[in-house]
Amino acid sequence: MILLISGISFQMISIPKSPLTQRSEGEPDSSPDGPRYQYVGAKKCASECHNNEKMGFQFNIWKTSAHSNAFKELGSGRARIYAKKAHITGNREESPACLKCHSSAGNLDSTYLTPTYMKEEGVTCEACHKHDYETKTYLPGESDCQKCHNNSVHKVPVFNFKTDCEKIAHSRPDSTKKIR
Repeated sequence: MILLISGISFQMISIPKSPLTQRSEGEPDSSPDGPRYQYVGAKKCASECHNNEKMGFQFNIWKTSAHSNAFKELGSGRARIYAKKAHITGNREESPACLKCHSSAGNLDSTYLTPTYMKEEGVTCEACHKHDYETKTYLPGESDCQKCHNNSVHKVPVFNFKTDCEKIAHSRPDSTKKIR
């Protein structure tokens, strides 16, 4: 399905039917038998909606965050040490074990990706507000964040959902809900 807005097309399997919602803690992602979300990448989101005054320049806020540099971190000396300790061999920038947390959809096959998606953008809006079979946009819960902030492959800084979400909050000026 292609959604056309003001001459700009978005590739999606399903159109979101509700506004931004908070998923209940522990609520599973939608079923693999349902619609599949197609990742478009941060620059596409910014160019079409999320880098203007109405949306609070959310792209610019993300761009200064650690999430936007997550993929670049894979090339660091620290990442080399983490990979060695985790027995990850080969190119960290291609390793599914690394990409599952350092890129929004880097561990998914190409059927989930549009031509505008680039793993090099790091952890984008789609990593937190969309999922493989979640076509509506939602506010992530702590369990969503814990998928990566959990010390599974390497030690991550102490993660506190409440305080860490405040660091990356990016509200829309016309909304009473904070977008995390």
